Amino acid sequence: MRRNELSKRKWYCADPHFGHDAIVQFCNRPFKNADEADEAILRNMHERVGPDDQLWLLGDFALGRRKLDKTWLREMFDRLPGAEQHLIVGNHDDEIIQSLPWTSVSHIAEVRDGTKRQFNTLFHYPMHTWNHARRGLTVCLAMFMTTGLEHATASMSGSMSGISILLPSMKSRGARRHCL
Repeated sequence: MRRNELSKRKWYCADPHFGHDAIVQFCNRPFKNADEADEAILRNMHERVGPDDQLWLLGDFALGRRKLDKTWLREMFDRLPGAEQHLIVGNHDDEIIQSLPWTSVSHIAEVRDGTKRQFNTLFHYPMHTWNHARRGLTVCLAMFMTTGLEHATASMSGSMSGISILLPSMKSRGARRHCL
């Protein structure tokens, strides 16, 4: 891995479900509709992710009828911040989502991050073990959103080094565990 790759700041996001009105009700998100949620998510991303940073999206980029509108879908993708946007494929990320111009598309990835620059496993689905799990390396699963693995505060039940990545309420940003 090149030295400049290691120095890039990495941000992690999961399950934004852009365009999905039903997710507002399913997950009790504090918004009137998907448009309001989408704007809040993107605003919070842009407040944190810098122009040279990497954004790792751990699945479920967009869902619902609007996802089928290729113009709308590309516009949403183009609004993502950062120099690089990486997709870890989730259960709702079909060919339409995967065909967007992501820097990378994978079902699982090992990414160097944290103060020790160790490899950490990124995956959309729950895992109880992963490569190098017993060597202090971390797994990031969809269901929580944070920056820098050393700042994550959540842990998986039964695992000493798992982080659950999700998209919590966006109206309050005071807590470190909120969107990016």
